[in-house]
Amino acid sequence: MLIDALTKALERSGSLDAFWNKLDAGDDASLGVASSARPFLVASRFTHKPQPTLVVVAGEDAADVFARNLAAYVGEERVLRFFERSDFPFNPKAP
Repeated sequence: MLIDALTKALERSGSLDAFWNKLDAGDDASLGVASSARPFLVASRFTHKPQPTLVVVAGEDAADVFARNLAAYVGEERVLRFFERSDFPFNPKAP
């Protein structure tokens, strides 16, 4: 797949090694990346080290776009989209 070749190029550059090492050690890490590159970085990390990954975005539209973009890299069968709940805490109606 294309993501495999792109991930290898990213790994060879070593530009994100410090960031990934912090995450692997369980430390807090932050990285400023353009919103259009975020699905690629998540896909790249997943391709390098497959593990459950949670991505939180603001709003249903952003979630749809992110899930579609991520699925383009890793395949739809590897992306699970959680939809916004219609019930609210402390609502007398059962979820």
